[in-house]
Amino acid sequence: MDHGLWRRREREEWKRLVEQAGGRWRLLYFAVPRRELLRRLAERNRRDDANALTVSPQALEDFYARFEPPEEDGGAEPPSE
Repeated sequence: MDHGLWRRREREEWKRLVEQAGGRWRLLYFAVPRRELLRRLAERNRRDDANALTVSPQALEDFYARFEPPEEDGGAEPPSE
């Protein structure tokens, strides 16, 4: 599933749903510095193709302020190479 899942409570709800359905959940967390996020956002905002979606730096700041990073014991794991 590709979804923001910014808040811990939201992640816990999805984990529970997956487990209730007999599945195994796996959370991959890519820690990216804020400066890099802003750089990528500026690059993305220059696109004008059918998949383009402009996001303002202010919107990114709002998302960033609401994000709760996964904790070590929360099941997050770095992606394998």
